[in-house]
Amino acid sequence: MRSLKFGRLLNGAICFLARYEEQNVSVILAGLAEVLKTSDSTIERWKNEGYVPDPDSIRLLAEELTRRTPLGREWLRALLSAARCQESEAVYLIERLCPAEQGAAPLPHYSRADLPPAEYAAFVMRSEVFAQVKHALCQDLPAVVIVGMGGNGKSSLAREVALHAMNGYEGSPPFAFVAWVSDKVRPGGTHLATVLDSIARRLSYPAYVDLPLYTKRERITELLRMHRLLLVLDNAETINDSELLTWLNQIPPPSKVLVTTRLVPEHLHGAIVELHGMTSAEVYELVQQRLRMMGLGALEPHPGDLAALIRVTHGNPKAIAMALGLMKVEGRTLEEATASLAAHEDIFDDLFVRFWGMLNSAARRLLLVAPFFPESASMEALGASANVGGQELRRAIHHLTEISLLDVAREQISRPPRYALHPLVRAFALAQLHKDEALEIELRLRWRDFLRLFIHQHIVRPEPAALYWQTISVADMSPLDPEQANLFAVLEWADHADERGTIIEFMLLLVHYMERRALYNLREQYGRRAIAAALADTRTADAAILSIDALGWLFFEQDRLDEAAEVIEKGLALAAQLPQDDAQRQDLEALGETFLGRVAIHRGDVAKAMEHNERALCINCTSVVRSRVLWFAGELMYFQRRYVETLDFYHQSDLEALRYGGESLRSLAGTVGMVYIAMKDIDQAEQVLRAFLLEIPSELAVQRVYAVYGLAFVAFARGDHDQALHLAEEARDIIQRLRIKHRLEAHIERLITAIIGADQQEPSLLNEPMLLVW
Repeated sequence: MRSLKFGRLLNGAICFLARYEEQNVSVILAGLAEVLKTSDSTIERWKNEGYVPDPDSIRLLAEELTRRTPLGREWLRALLSAARCQESEAVYLIERLCPAEQGAAPLPHYSRADLPPAEYAAFVMRSEVFAQVKHALCQDLPAVVIVGMGGNGKSSLAREVALHAMNGYEGSPPFAFVAWVSDKVRPGGTHLATVLDSIARRLSYPAYVDLPLYTKRERITELLRMHRLLLVLDNAETINDSELLTWLNQIPPPSKVLVTTRLVPEHLHGAIVELHGMTSAEVYELVQQRLRMMGLGALEPHPGDLAALIRVTHGNPKAIAMALGLMKVEGRTLEEATASLAAHEDIFDDLFVRFWGMLNSAARRLLLVAPFFPESASMEALGASANVGGQELRRAIHHLTEISLLDVAREQISRPPRYALHPLVRAFALAQLHKDEALEIELRLRWRDFLRLFIHQHIVRPEPAALYWQTISVADMSPLDPEQANLFAVLEWADHADERGTIIEFMLLLVHYMERRALYNLREQYGRRAIAAALADTRTADAAILSIDALGWLFFEQDRLDEAAEVIEKGLALAAQLPQDDAQRQDLEALGETFLGRVAIHRGDVAKAMEHNERALCINCTSVVRSRVLWFAGELMYFQRRYVETLDFYHQSDLEALRYGGESLRSLAGTVGMVYIAMKDIDQAEQVLRAFLLEIPSELAVQRVYAVYGLAFVAFARGDHDQALHLAEEARDIIQRLRIKHRLEAHIERLITAIIGADQQEPSLLNEPMLLVW
């Protein structure tokens, strides 16, 4: 990566150090090179050409220059920002090397965590074992393993440790990222590939998911050297992938792995921390907390009763919570409830059997549908899936949480609670569910139908008429984010159950959501499965639209032009099987010709592109497709430098889109900005591009590339090379984090090269349509 600002700051600091120590610059460079174990010429490239070194070299430079000069916090903050240092690492270095004066406002801590919602009202601090885990994380071993029996609170402890780890321990820097992977939903389903994929997504490199395993492992290992990440591997006792466990031993510093398990895996070497039952003080705090939750806060637990409870439950917090629930529902004293459990060897088996016998039909159905939701579910989702509603639903949910069969998972107090299952409860519920095949099928279909309705309620609009396009005009798809895991669980279940209609319908509904969230690998994976399902069910039109748009457009965006052309042509061949006067056929043919034209123009074959566009313009199609045909016609005019006609076609495309609600977030707005740049109307270009950027939610990384790239051109055209380079590098960084092989990437590199060499040559690329277009 190159940053002119970084080079200037480094050069200024080295020159200042030379004057400060009354030495020649060459002497200073030689001394720095010795400390950094590099050459003088390498440091010269850093300061003169703006090449940004690796994180370790940046840290050593910061240490040396702040130690030997009076350069302070603001200079260091600017240097680390120009070097694109991770914010949490930057905060740590600034506070360590240039502490704030007393009374000064502290810098905020930054982190990116991927933690499940807390399934407890308040964490009961396990002080001794908490300190042991913290100390182990500060040691040189790559792994820390928390070992304990089921229900002992391993996951809760790991979650709290991870939260604290983001602020640093005992002089060690904070973790910039936390990635959480659990084997509890699909025991045995966690493999090296799934862990690497989770890390890739957490570090914003989702396209690493598509790499071959060997390459993926190398790339992720390198990322873990660059970014201080804490990987939490929860419920690891059911993991049987020895390759994964071997790789965990090789996780490079500064990253670490924290493992929770009932049994220590044979192939995993690390610091072992044993989690036993709670102490008397911890049990007392937990009992008081649970009594308050059950509306029995006025009760004061007797020390003798607590001693018996600890003896029977071995201090296991899950067993204690369930025993308290048994006390309430059976109307017994704590002493009586404890005594009734003492005679049973397996306390959990006894508790589950007793509670199942006490549950009414509504509560049973709710417990049976809960395992369908991989992470958590809303009360509405549970009720609809179980066919339980109203006061009956609320009473049943309350009853299940009181006896600890359901855990409350609440991320924010401003949001409604969600409900999750402990692995022991999940296993019990699934065992009960599998006893009644007809009931399982009924509940599964209700679960699917609820999530289908949820999609329709939040992102489906009446227009256009075709289901595939009814989500295209929705700007805000965030209501689907909390249910993302559940939506993809439906696709996974449907694939295994050969529910072809479900796969097809959910893909038709979710394609544009996957586009907005850059879930390209899932779009391709399930797109292919949906096409196969549509062909098997002779749903020719659905197979065709999924081929042409779901895959064809995706491959075009990823610059996979040959693959794009292939699937588009297959889609057109399918469309040709429909009746000649079928409106769907006309739409498919117009869209297919348009997309083949886009492929041709980006291959440099303008004549071929014009042939495709002329055929598309002659087809009578619906507004949503017509809008795209006109958009591409504008692109063709642009390549011929007929900019007024370009804007006219774009205007017609927008008017056509308004017939079905418009598409404010599509990249056409950014394209218009680039046309104004080509026309040398820089003010108008900036206005259009900034308005476009303001419309784009922060999570829509792909759409932001268009706007940032355009604004980099605006700055370049105005001669503000520093700002242009900053914006161009930001656009490149977004693409590189996504690793989506975006067709803009090569153009951005050309822009960066032109900016860096702008002092030696005229910026003629401002007149090159191939560079300006996307």
